[in-house]
Amino acid sequence: MRSDKKKSVTNDFYLLKQLKNKQKEVRSTLQEAQNNLLKLKRTPKYSKIQELEVQVDCFEEETTRLKEILDQTIQLRTNEIYNIEKITNLEERYYMQSNIVDGLRRDHQELSTALKVIED
Repeated sequence: MRSDKKKSVTNDFYLLKQLKNKQKEVRSTLQEAQNNLLKLKRTPKYSKIQELEVQVDCFEEETTRLKEILDQTIQLRTNEIYNIEKITNLEERYYMQSNIVDGLRRDHQELSTALKVIED
């Protein structure tokens, strides 16, 4: 039974040592990756890429803004065209009604004249 405990303790120490070595290895890899990233960030290519990304963002915002303005303008023009069509229709109706009223006035005048002739 003692030998089982001894084996278990030895096995635990061995696993602990392996985990510590693995931890050192992972930390070393992480540090190396961070150093590489820092070096990369200091290169002109990386700076240029960042500048281009900022420009792309600005272009997207400007495109969205201009699209909204265009949509508003199209809506206003559509409303103006609709209003012009309404005005044109109203003008046509007014002209037609004016012609009818003028015709009725002439008819009234003629009938009035005819009535006076008959009465005389």
